[in-house]
Amino acid sequence: MKTTFPFLPAVLIGLVLLATGCSTIQSPSTAPLAQADQLRPVEPRGTLAYRRHENRRLVYRAVDIAPVEITADAAVAARLTPEEVATLATALHAELSEVLGRSFRFAAAPASNRLVVRAVVTAVDVSNPAVNTLGVLAVGVPVDAGGIAVALDARDAQTGERIAARAQSRAGRPYQILSGLRRTGQARAGFRAIAEAFALDLETAVDPAVQPPKS
Repeated sequence: MKTTFPFLPAVLIGLVLLATGCSTIQSPSTAPLAQADQLRPVEPRGTLAYRRHENRRLVYRAVDIAPVEITADAAVAARLTPEEVATLATALHAELSEVLGRSFRFAAAPASNRLVVRAVVTAVDVSNPAVNTLGVLAVGVPVDAGGIAVALDARDAQTGERIAARAQSRAGRPYQILSGLRRTGQARAGFRAIAEAFALDLETAVDPAVQPPKS
């Protein structure tokens, strides 16, 4: 009696796709950050961070988030359209604004007790929507992972002293099905996790226990 496995072609296709599709972003770049030697390894693996935390208490009430810069590697940047570059910059700024807005008010004008945050996208892996569509059909998940790498820096607006900094990369996750169907979808999906991690850096460096309530 002949035994057939109707699902075998899909499984084989899925294995091939899984073997060939992955993000190439391995580690973040500290190139845009001055005093990069201050940063030390933290979790997740490959991430570098600096958190100023001494006995002197620091209190910041406001934050100014500078326009996001995109300095992705030349090979990837050549494949990004101007619209995609603008979308990435807008998306990261929006994520930082939402996350940091929980603890700080926004103020661009000179003021005491204000932080200036700079964010630079240092690398971008675009997803392949066609390959990911096949992956979803074959194995239920996108298999060509996009990714992003970001460098962040927060400084005292008056003194220029660094308060916190982070360089982090993040590849797309298999469960990000819809994100995997857009070229920069999985890259943008990584912004929230990086913004949340940077907010924790600031909480550690600033000592939120002595921050006054938001006005």
